[in-house]
Amino acid sequence: MEHNHKQGAEQSNPDKSLSSNGQYYCPMLCEGDKKYNKPGDCPVCGMDLVKEQKASDKIATEYTCPMHPEIIRDEPGSCPICGMDLEPVDVTKEDQEDEKEALKKLSRKFWIATIFTIPVLFLSMAQYVGIDISLFIDEKTNGWIQFILSTPV
Repeated sequence: MEHNHKQGAEQSNPDKSLSSNGQYYCPMLCEGDKKYNKPGDCPVCGMDLVKEQKASDKIATEYTCPMHPEIIRDEPGSCPICGMDLEPVDVTKEDQEDEKEALKKLSRKFWIATIFTIPVLFLSMAQYVGIDISLFIDEKTNGWIQFILSTPV
């Protein structure tokens, strides 16, 4: 098996968003220490890239119990319920903005899925509420329509 690169030589990457000093990285570290200059999806696993945090970006450090997230303290200590050590949770302005963006993205996906799901629900359940779909669509076509509409969901 042959390799397309020379041993010891640096590979050039045509992706201009890639940088060794970028601000975004894959949380799964599937590409090691590879960093990117702009947000997006990891080209390997598809997860959202995460922004690197600087100490100056921190709003506050809070401590919470991993087993009881309702326990929040301003200083380290132990959980009053189970006694586990409280873990630091860093809250940044960027995190708040990322959460808003993630919520918008998830909301958009939800509504798209709903639009595709309603006709599938109707086609599959119509016979149980007294509507004979076979008068309009044969069974094989009905199955294909359901398959096509279910695929994006």
